[in-house]
Amino acid sequence: MRKSGVIAAAELQDALMRQSVLRSHEADAGLSLAQHKAARRAAQERAEHVAADFSRAQKAVLRVEFSLEAAEKIDR
Repeated sequence: MRKSGVIAAAELQDALMRQSVLRSHEADAGLSLAQHKAARRAAQERAEHVAADFSRAQKAVLRVEFSLEAAEKIDR
C-alpha cells in the first residue's frame, strides 16, 4: 500500500487473487470435512451392524449349546 493510502491496481489484483485462493481452500477444507464426517458415520453404522450380527451369532451359539446339552440329558 502506498503512503498516500492509494492501492495500486496490481496490488489490488494480487489481494483479490489471494482472497480467492483462500476462499477456494476454505471451501475445499469444508468439503473434505463433510466427506470425512460422512465416511465416519458410514463406518459407525457398519460397526453397529457387525456388532448386532455378532450378538445374534452369540445367541444362536448359546441356543445350540443348550439344545445339545438337553439332547445329551435325554440320551442318558
